[in-house]
Amino acid sequence: MSYGEDDESENAVVIHNDYNHIQVGRAGDDSPSTFIPACSTNSNGYLTVGQEAYDLRNTNPLRHPYDGTVLNWDDMEALWKKCSDIHDLKGKAVLLGDAITNTKENQEKACELFIETFQCKGIHSQMHNILAGYASGRTTYTTVGMDQNSINICSVYEGYFIEESVLTLPNIGIKPLQDVVISRLAGRLILFSTDLPFSHTLSVSFSHRCWS
Repeated sequence: MSYGEDDESENAVVIHNDYNHIQVGRAGDDSPSTFIPACSTNSNGYLTVGQEAYDLRNTNPLRHPYDGTVLNWDDMEALWKKCSDIHDLKGKAVLLGDAITNTKENQEKACELFIETFQCKGIHSQMHNILAGYASGRTTYTTVGMDQNSINICSVYEGYFIEESVLTLPNIGIKPLQDVVISRLAGRLILFSTDLPFSHTLSVSFSHRCWS
């Protein structure tokens, strides 16, 4: 994906919002190049986000500013600034992956922020479910998306999103799945040991499969 007729084939920056982490890369790449923990905390009176916040998880309560919709705009803007610091969004086109549960008003506010604050030259916000189908080369399909605490199902016909097809199943997301898997492993005396939450590990695994 490039932007503008006079753009010398520089691919857009793709930003995928998620509960556990933000993934950033270039359109056309096989997988994201940057993973930023999507958490925040207050440390010594200052807002701390990303990996720095995650490293304080044992001493500071963490917040997740995104859960299908933006819950805290100040924290979310700070996380997006980290994306901009790494990938230099100024003057670039951005493809912003968003959850199906987010509102149009929130999407418009996010686009306004990227244009005015990060000085992107263009931005397109689209739902994860739709992007997953396009990435597989299909224009008619049904997708099943798993969020932290829900499963979202929607259909697209000939490239057009069918709003009436949206089905959200609450309390059947990654977090409940994590609880079931860890419980069954413990029942078999198999201990699940990792520095990252299981839901983060599972989500990263899914994201690599769905990126392209």
